[in-house]
Order: sequence, then structure tokens, then C-alpha cells
Amino acid sequence: MHRTIPFRKIHDPQLPSLPGGPGANSKRREAAGLGLCYGPGASQSSMLTLPTPNCQCLTLLQAYDGAPTENLYGSDLRMDFMDIGYDLFNDKNKLKAKFIAANVLDEASDLKQLDGKISIVFIGSFLHLFNYDGQFAIIKRIVSLLDRSKENLILGRQMGHQVAKEYPTSVRPGETATKFGHNPESFKQLWDRVGELTGTKWDVQAAFATTEPTTTVLYPLERRDGATKITFVVRRIP
Repeated sequence: MHRTIPFRKIHDPQLPSLPGGPGANSKRREAAGLGLCYGPGASQSSMLTLPTPNCQCLTLLQAYDGAPTENLYGSDLRMDFMDIGYDLFNDKNKLKAKFIAANVLDEASDLKQLDGKISIVFIGSFLHLFNYDGQFAIIKRIVSLLDRSKENLILGRQMGHQVAKEYPTSVRPGETATKFGHNPESFKQLWDRVGELTGTKWDVQAAFATTEPTTTVLYPLERRDGATKITFVVRRIP
């Protein structure tokens, strides 16, 4: 069976507080906090996309928004996931972003080189793959990557549910596991728990997307539960 990986967008017009539409680059950047990667002081800020299949998000920031790619990082489980992007976009000689093959749940992985160095993290269609404990561990690890001397922003999207709970998901034929489906309230509570453990405070804006419930064939078990996309923008409160 083939798996389809959709092209991903950082500037999702349905992200909370993010105005969208053609020609709104500067407004979207400002609203999202992505201005940290642009203009005066940009050389002191950095951004991580997690995960980064095909390098799509970093290529977008370079080609569409003109971001200095020296400040951009991407991480995924395997380097070949990221190498595919060079062939897909033919930008190996232009894209100066650094890619790190690592398991975000392994604190001893090569991702450790970014500890305390990242200003912005984009998490696209990732957290919903894990159960509650896994999501908690990932967010806690992301917080450890942040440079707290600067503004910090985490934004992205994932699949959500009206009723927040563990939902069954397929792993291999004949096997099942669970992954936690959030609504906006439970997602905020998750960040509150991480904040208590890490000594940080967060302003969490999360909302259901104004689209029909997800019906993609990629998630057959979740489809019956009326899964709906949830988007979020999370800012650290100094």
C-alpha cells in the first residue's frame, strides 16, 4: 500500500491569529512571529521544523518568503527522508538549512546539538501520531531546545477531536495502539502541564479548523470518530 504525504504549509490561513491570502507575506510573518527569522536581528534567531519530510517547509520559507536559510533547521527520523527534498525541489546548492536525523524522544540523539538554540518550532501533522504520554514527552523535549533569551513560538496543526481522549489507531495489520486526540481545551491543558514541569508559561491559541471533519483514507480508524483538524500558535510568556 502506498502512503501519500501531502504538501505542507507553514502559513495556514486557518492558524489562529494568522491572516492568509496571496500578497500577505509580511503580515503573516508578523502575526505568526516568523518575523523573528527576518529583518534586523534575523541572524540571531533560528527555526526548526519537526518533522521535515521532503524539506517542504524550509524550501517554502526560502523560495516563497525569502528567509535566510542559514537560520533554518529540519529534523526527521532518517536522513533519506530529507535528501528526497533536494531531488524534488532541485535546491541542494541554494538551501543552506541544516538537517538532523534524530528521534525527538531520544534526548541523547543528534538533536541535542540544538539544545537552547531554537527560537521557533513548526510542528506539522506530527503530535497526533502519539498517545498522551508521547505528546507530553515531545513537547517537553521541544521546550529544552528553546533559547529562552529570545521570543519563543511553536506553531502547527494536527488532527483533533471534539472529545479529547485516546483513540485506537492502526500500527501493523492485526495490531492496534492509541493516539490522543485533542480539542482546544485539552491541548491548552497539556501545555500547562509541560509548563509546570519546565518552569515555563505559555499563551496557547488553539482552534478547530473551519472545514468538514477529516475523511482521508490515511486515517481509517479516526475517520469514524469525526476527526477534525486543529491548529495552534503557542507563545512563551517571559
